[in-house]
Amino acid sequence: MLNKKQSILIISIVSFLYLAIVFYNGFPLFTPDSGSYIDFAFNDRFPQERPVFYSFFIRYFSLNISLFWVVFFQSSILVILMHLFINQYFKLNFLQQLTVHVLTILFTSAPWFVGQIMPDIFTPILFFAVILFLKNTKERMIYLYVFLIFFATICHNSNLLSLSVFVFLLLFFKKKWMISFNRILVLGFVVLLSWLMTCFTNYHAGYGFTPNKMSHVFLMGKFSESGVLKTYLNENCNQTPYKICEFKDELPNHAWDFVWSNDGPFSKTGGWSQNPKEYNSIIRATFTQPKYLMLHITESFKATFYQVRLPYIGDGLTNFDEKSSVYEHINRNFPNSITQFESSKQNHSNLDFRVFNEIYKFTTPIIIILCLIILVLYKNKSQLIFYSIGIAFVLINAFTTASFANILSRLNSRVLWIIPFISLVIIIDFIRNKTKIQK
Repeated sequence: MLNKKQSILIISIVSFLYLAIVFYNGFPLFTPDSGSYIDFAFNDRFPQERPVFYSFFIRYFSLNISLFWVVFFQSSILVILMHLFINQYFKLNFLQQLTVHVLTILFTSAPWFVGQIMPDIFTPILFFAVILFLKNTKERMIYLYVFLIFFATICHNSNLLSLSVFVFLLLFFKKKWMISFNRILVLGFVVLLSWLMTCFTNYHAGYGFTPNKMSHVFLMGKFSESGVLKTYLNENCNQTPYKICEFKDELPNHAWDFVWSNDGPFSKTGGWSQNPKEYNSIIRATFTQPKYLMLHITESFKATFYQVRLPYIGDGLTNFDEKSSVYEHINRNFPNSITQFESSKQNHSNLDFRVFNEIYKFTTPIIIILCLIILVLYKNKSQLIFYSIGIAFVLINAFTTASFANILSRLNSRVLWIIPFISLVIIIDFIRNKTKIQK
């Protein structure tokens, strides 16, 4: 464990190291959704299709100066939690901790998400806050972890779903994982509060007391991707003439194409405001009829299995011209940064994701296998527990995102990297112990 001065030093150094991709790119990274988050950060209109809380984060942590500050604070929050995790469970010195972080930066997708103007970074933040909360005994730190868990959960609807499922899993494994029932109870209360906060926010905005006014659209997009929608329409359009029946042979293979395409069946049947009654009718029918419910379950397991094997980066990290939402909202709210944005490697399509993806595809399984060998041979109970919790969290994230949103490598790789990170910590700790014994 490091002393206070050493802790401050390593947090300061590593927080900048995790921004390596940002410095390499010349600007923070963006996806098509980033423009919406920036837009809602600086106007009084709440979004219908996503939570507003990450937009609040952008507003206040950009300091009204630059989006560089946003990614800096993202990096700092994550690194502090990672440092607290290592200090709580291991006895690594300064150089050993630095080695873990450098290897994580080189061989995992972590820096790509630290540097994005997207709420995806709050999924690993949620994990580290939860695992520290479940085992920490310092009261003042518990309050900090609870706040971070709450905020990370309300930043993205997938985190709401993931933490809800995770709490039920903790109840099932609480004895095996040696977790206090009271901690699980508090975590359950945070989940409930998160759902209520999300619903109240939408109610205040005039969208009704719901976690997402447009959830029916995203679910239909998912049903289109999984094939359930086509099966249902083929078997029911003769009895119920839905508007979408006209396009049952043109359904997109990807959920995002269903939702965001300007010439797809969703857009052609009226878009966001015209379809809730029809879509909700189809959703209820498929969830209440055993045949389609079983099809949902089967497709959900298949999607989860496919999703959890995707370690790749690059989804949505395209270039954005002057007509794009991203360009418009950066130019409007951070005009002094537009030149840097225009000259970034991302905006010139000069980020070679293939090289990085080949590295991650090769190194991730090797790091995990080495760690598993150590865990199996030496059977450190506490390490086995939090490693199991980490794997469970990654699987739950894959399940919720693949089942209710998209099969998308971005949604998996944003959190998959925590397993190689924990593996590296265990490997370095094992080497430290062996060296100590030999000496």
